[in-house]
Amino acid sequence: MSQITAEDEITLLRILTHGNPVLTDRSRRYALDLMSGVVAAQRWGVPAGAPPGATVHVKNGWLPRLTHGWRVHSIGGFDGGGRDYLIVVLSQDNPTMAYGVETIERVAEVVHRALNPVGPGRYGLRP
Repeated sequence: MSQITAEDEITLLRILTHGNPVLTDRSRRYALDLMSGVVAAQRWGVPAGAPPGATVHVKNGWLPRLTHGWRVHSIGGFDGGGRDYLIVVLSQDNPTMAYGVETIERVAEVVHRALNPVGPGRYGLRP
């Protein structure tokens, strides 16, 4: 059984996105390059609603469980446009994987919209 927490995932993303004694800069760049080069079919989850021009680093995971339905997780780092931030969304009890993906994407869109306003009271993302 997975015991990962959102805090664990944020720690992982911080290790990947900031200099530290755990990984060399070369190792971090390699991992981030892989995460930014995810094929379109796997580029779901927290990238939804990311601002245009942002560099997106994403890692997703999913697992059907006998109890607690589908576990669907998505983590990512976003940089560019003068704003760097991390998003982690972990879910369980999803009736289907698609339901979990849609839920995560709706959460991500709200977070991106809140962090990247365009003009007074307006956002550059879909409503």
